[in-house]
Amino acid sequence: MSSTARVEDLLSELTPQVLGLYGLLERLTGDPMVALNRAVAAAEISPTNCGSTATPAPAATAPDR
Repeated sequence: MSSTARVEDLLSELTPQVLGLYGLLERLTGDPMVALNRAVAAAEISPTNCGSTATPAPAATAPDR
């Protein structure tokens, strides 16, 4: 097995754990930087599917007038 294949195997095993830890940290802290880091990590792992793991955007509200 090549070193590239070993790295890909390791990443496929660790990816759900990393994203899960980011999710836990996000729930515990509510920190928007954690949400951003989680979204970036998800995009690096799977750029074509990153929207499915990113946190939803807050609901838009009308400005006060």
